[in-house]
Amino acid sequence: MTILTPTRASIPLLGLAIALLLMGLSFDCRASTEFQPLPPSEEVIAKLLHRAKAIASETNSSRYVYLKTLETEELDDSGNVKSKKEQLYEVKLIGGMPHPRLIRVNGRSLDKEGIQKENASQENARRNMVSEKRPGRRDMILSEDLLSRFQYKVEGRETLLGRTTLIVSFKPKEARLPEKKLIDRVLNKLSGRVWVDEQESELAKIDLHLTEEVTLWGGVLGSLKELSMVMDRDRLAEGVWFNKKGVFTIQGRKLFSSLRMRARETASKIHQETNSE
Repeated sequence: MTILTPTRASIPLLGLAIALLLMGLSFDCRASTEFQPLPPSEEVIAKLLHRAKAIASETNSSRYVYLKTLETEELDDSGNVKSKKEQLYEVKLIGGMPHPRLIRVNGRSLDKEGIQKENASQENARRNMVSEKRPGRRDMILSEDLLSRFQYKVEGRETLLGRTTLIVSFKPKEARLPEKKLIDRVLNKLSGRVWVDEQESELAKIDLHLTEEVTLWGGVLGSLKELSMVMDRDRLAEGVWFNKKGVFTIQGRKLFSSLRMRARETASKIHQETNSE
């Protein structure tokens, strides 16, 4: 019986064959995803809403804590920085909903009274924009009412965080939309794209902008001319999603003065909450 052993000349050919085989396997795996038909937008949005409701209803899930740094810059008409403010928050994820607590401003820790005052001011602003009651659950934000305002189109797939996502564009429906609060008027003029994790139906990235100017009391009190947001989200190995970093821009007018702002937020040091915290 003759046993064939690889010669020096055959070793490079063997390596090439293995490389080609691996490339073929890699292509087959990638192609199996890329050439799958795209799901209808109604199915993607329905799964997104179902996921949000499921997480919001969880009562025994572990809570996570992280730090959020928010840098806000006020700009002049030329785009130069007039003032800058840095705020540090401790954020708790409860039922998929972030609950921020301000702990530091411009590198200085606030006393108890100062923290309560800042948090109360921001909470009142959120209530005025959203509703009279504090939204304590995630499904009050990513809700049927919100999602029903837009029309959607699944445009393709993209890999984010090593995972397959569906790129979904959205724009306001042409029908008349409800406007009970200022936030409604803003929402009804937003367009953009979201990246939805195909396996878990979670938002992996958000990119939105204002399509037209929003006036306040017919323009007498001011107007919002531009608004944009790009938010990148991240996923822990445990399957927990959170806002990783975001950039926001606002341009408008408040009474007789112009308003131009740019804000950046980043998350860090996320960990599971322990009983001692």
